[in-house]
Amino acid sequence: MTKKEWISYIKNHLKRVDETNKYHPVVIEKTIDTIHSQMFSELYARSPKGMYKYLKDYTEYITEATVGINTAIPVTNEPILLPRVNGGMFDVQFSKSGLMEAYYCVLTPRNLFKRTIGDIDGPTGTRYDTLGIQGYYMVTYYNGSLYLPVGLTLNDGITYSILPKFSTLSDSDEVLLPVGAEEVMADRVLDTMRLIPPADLMNDNADA
Repeated sequence: MTKKEWISYIKNHLKRVDETNKYHPVVIEKTIDTIHSQMFSELYARSPKGMYKYLKDYTEYITEATVGINTAIPVTNEPILLPRVNGGMFDVQFSKSGLMEAYYCVLTPRNLFKRTIGDIDGPTGTRYDTLGIQGYYMVTYYNGSLYLPVGLTLNDGITYSILPKFSTLSDSDEVLLPVGAEEVMADRVLDTMRLIPPADLMNDNADA
């Protein structure tokens, strides 16, 4: 099912326990988002390699004249946070405007990345080779942004692979789930929402 179909499916099933249908779509989306993230965190704990079939690629383009080394580049698509290096970010590559070549990166923890590029709040004078890991650039994802050890310019692109949160998907995006997981997720969402009175799930507190 698509994201829009999921929200509609849950809303229609809730009518059976609330004929006034006061459950607001925004609140339904937040609940699905929470359960969706929980289920993939559980799946990752059981089979980390099994996550790759559910990843989605996104590309961000630089809209400024220049972006310096170790400058935060916000990503507009939020990943599910997982117990791994850099949370839910899996693969990163960047490309220069007008060139076909892609430069692949290795994700590293934020503190190692700071030492690698000689960041101002890292150890004074410390600088490691940014191409020291099998010829790949080292990159980090921290607090919603990517940090690269190279400067970028207008229209350069950064492509990254993530397991996107339900809330990140567009209405027409297919929600990819393991075989047999759709019914489980629907039951968990409905069980969660039935614990709260419908009046508390109206739009009044949708953004709370």
